[in-house]
Amino acid sequence: MMPLLLLLGASFPPPPAADVVHLRDGKKVDGRVTEHDTFVEVESADGKKTRVPRLEVVRIELAPNFIRCPETVPFPSALLEKGLNYESLSFRRMLILTPKPPGTLVLGIDVNSAAKTWEFPYTDRASPPVLVGPVIYFLQKQRSLDPARKILIGTVLVPREIHKLLVTAIEVETGKVLWTQAVDGADRRDLIWEYAGMQGPTLTTFPDRVVISSNKIGHPLDKDNKPDKEKIHKFSTLTTYDPERKRVISAVDSPDTLETATQPYLTQELAVFQVTVERSKFKLAAIGQSDGKLRWQGADPYGLSTLAEVNEDQIYLSDPLVVSAYTTKTGKKVDKWAVDLNLGPVLGIDAHHVYQHRAKKAPYSLVAIDVKKGTDAWTIPLAENNAFLDFHFTGHRLIYVDRLGATVAWDTLKKKELWRFQ
Repeated sequence: MMPLLLLLGASFPPPPAADVVHLRDGKKVDGRVTEHDTFVEVESADGKKTRVPRLEVVRIELAPNFIRCPETVPFPSALLEKGLNYESLSFRRMLILTPKPPGTLVLGIDVNSAAKTWEFPYTDRASPPVLVGPVIYFLQKQRSLDPARKILIGTVLVPREIHKLLVTAIEVETGKVLWTQAVDGADRRDLIWEYAGMQGPTLTTFPDRVVISSNKIGHPLDKDNKPDKEKIHKFSTLTTYDPERKRVISAVDSPDTLETATQPYLTQELAVFQVTVERSKFKLAAIGQSDGKLRWQGADPYGLSTLAEVNEDQIYLSDPLVVSAYTTKTGKKVDKWAVDLNLGPVLGIDAHHVYQHRAKKAPYSLVAIDVKKGTDAWTIPLAENNAFLDFHFTGHRLIYVDRLGATVAWDTLKKKELWRFQ
């Protein structure tokens, strides 16, 4: 059920370019800021764009006329197809509504006018759409038969099934298709493969490239091109694409010696995996993003831990009791660093902080833990038993709704409240 009112933090024309990004080395970059997962883009008054890795950003000073308190507008329910449930994403004045299956038609809606600006038929979806700043990416599976390449099923030669992934990049505010690219079409002659069940392909953006990662399940072929269904090989493919030149830079598979158990977490140079050692036992491993070669593999296997987050400096593993940190360059565990989950769950992790909701005993609070020191950096006090109804990280801002009905925006770099709506 969609809400009848929308809370909009930017339902008016965007402010002029007057934001200031403060960097670790003391330098400043002025302009209009757009925040991405791995970097911050600053557009100056003359249109020049500067991209800064998020790890280098100390704080962001927003323009004086930044909309600090949301407005309410009627939700355009008449544009939706009856009987379908929708998931929403937003960028500036645009709201993107993606129907859950069996629906396929994605809508781009201008919330100022409550009018549909564009639509996209999201058939054969491989993953949920990925919104990165002003661009939204759609990943769709493609399947075809190659009569020239045949495999032996039983005693019958049949055309080989070829799997591909079609990636479409669309400008959010206009609906313009910026580029499309088919990936994963490179056929391995030593096995047949298909996409792994529940782990759909993922897409990660960097200042100069886009990386698409796909988990796959393969079966080796013998000399007669007969697949061995008893043998299973789990691996991942990383495809790097240059959106400026509109060409694939590289496409590599993870080493055959690794059995990947999760989608990779990407840094500027590495892809970090959780790999299977034996049943219910795993290790961390990292490969080169561009060449697929093994960089390191963790020494100690673990059981109940899951890979929670990776950034340029540290990797975070979470088990039922603690969150532990490992160095990204070597995979070695960081001594005397842990977040005690007995105090409450971790809501998120970024380049600077681990965010923990301490709700199990007084004093109740949301705490930002410094990722380097492992100590509390700042705290938002909460009323007794005041659990979050919802929370969302958007760039360097945390938006949360509490049980008292307040919607609050908090600046995680400046460590202060931006606005509160109730």
